[in-house]
Amino acid sequence: MSVCGSNVVIIWSYVFAVSFILKLSIIMLQQTAEGYAKTLNVNLDERLQPVGHSVDEMLTRLEELDTMIALVQQERCNSIGITDALEKVVDDAKNNIDMLEIKVDAAEKHLGITDNATKFKNFLAPIFKKTNPEEPSSTEIIIQEPFSVAKYFTNVEQASDNL
Repeated sequence: MSVCGSNVVIIWSYVFAVSFILKLSIIMLQQTAEGYAKTLNVNLDERLQPVGHSVDEMLTRLEELDTMIALVQQERCNSIGITDALEKVVDDAKNNIDMLEIKVDAAEKHLGITDNATKFKNFLAPIFKKTNPEEPSSTEIIIQEPFSVAKYFTNVEQASDNL
């Protein structure tokens, strides 16, 4: 073979080697690209599904909480009227007790009871002893209607029935 023919064979062998290396590089590059694609492949629907489920559960719980708060507010509004009526009952009972204490003090002064130990004895003495009838005192006795709690709550019940 001539020098020129051997050069062609060498060139062809280089071309063949380079093409083989290029084909092998392309195959390796495709495999590497597929490997990286698998690594980098992010399926957003699959990844975000647990987050979406958690958000849905949280929204459900928040709706339940909102319902509970609305019920509590309604009960609180109903209880305000009852609380106001109870405060009025307590105030009126306190006023009645204060008036009773004033009348008891006046009666003690009228009967001459000053000592706590003798108060009871002197109070019971007229019951067990016959005495001369005394003249009625000049103080006027005021008869009050009996204390009734029902009158305080009739308006509250009517108001709660209207709600």
